[in-house]
Amino acid sequence: MTDFDFSYEDVSRIIALSKEKIETNEKYLLLSKGVLKRFWEAQINHKILFAIILPVDLLDLIDFKTFENTFNSQIQPLLTNSNLIRIDEKGKATFSDSIDWDREKIKEKLRFESKANYVFFFGVNGITRFSNGNEMDDVNIFYTPEEFSLYSMKKDISHIEEVINEYASKHIVKPINSTIFFANEAELNQLKPEFHKMSILRNRPEDLMQDHLYEYLQEHMKGTFSKENELDCSKRRADIYFDNRGDFYFIEIKWLGCSVNDKGNGITKFTDSRARDGVIQALEYIAELTETTEKSLRCGYLLIFDARDDKKEIDFKDYKFIPHRLVKYHKQFKLLRTIPLSKKYVV
Repeated sequence: MTDFDFSYEDVSRIIALSKEKIETNEKYLLLSKGVLKRFWEAQINHKILFAIILPVDLLDLIDFKTFENTFNSQIQPLLTNSNLIRIDEKGKATFSDSIDWDREKIKEKLRFESKANYVFFFGVNGITRFSNGNEMDDVNIFYTPEEFSLYSMKKDISHIEEVINEYASKHIVKPINSTIFFANEAELNQLKPEFHKMSILRNRPEDLMQDHLYEYLQEHMKGTFSKENELDCSKRRADIYFDNRGDFYFIEIKWLGCSVNDKGNGITKFTDSRARDGVIQALEYIAELTETTEKSLRCGYLLIFDARDDKKEIDFKDYKFIPHRLVKYHKQFKLLRTIPLSKKYVV
């Protein structure tokens, strides 16, 4: 390690010490938790996003008896056409500009500015403070109007069945999306000739299905999504897990049909019994999450990709196969519509 190398722990400690120093600065608190907080609260439209920059060496020169009135009268008119405003110790704007930026560029810019300035980003959820090249408390999700607009177009959890229907009927049917799940010509050539005319999925297709659905849900639904979260006790992994305003949900994925086996020289076949196994697995996850964590699990979903050539209705036997110990969790379980997969020629 050279004199210029820092570990993650070193950086974390430096940031913590810097934040502690700032949080005990009385003038900084008067500015950030007083004047600027009141200014944010007074804004009628919190979707107007902007940043205020104050040089560090000017903080001690502020006279708060006059600063707030000057700041309010100077800055409010600038918000009609500016999103980056630099101020002096009197609360007057010394520079303002309207900058077209994306999320990463704006955060990079604000981090850079905070190396010599106190930086305050006014967002939808409050003020994110930057100091010494880092965010002190990132309370905002959106850093550009475009981000907020796109998020507003996304559907919430109450529309999950609508989103899955659109995924099945409009998205997955496109050749560019459907072909990725099926074995290509090179993979099929390793199998017996009688398999070539069948719909054969690639080896372990559940990984592809999980990634494909995960990306679609992130683009079309509100919430925070993650993949393969490990359950605390059993260490088993739920395929897709998401948080919607403090309520938690998961989607377990199963597939029916045939896939190339692990050796690449034969097939693995799953039928209706695999779907019923998925019901039990989802209920076991619900039981574990309900009994061993404090998280508010609202629902566990099962989604099935059906790649069978003969797509008969899946027989769930009226759920009479569910073990007695899991019956009480069935009310927190929901079966989503089946996603049909059709073979396309892959080159």
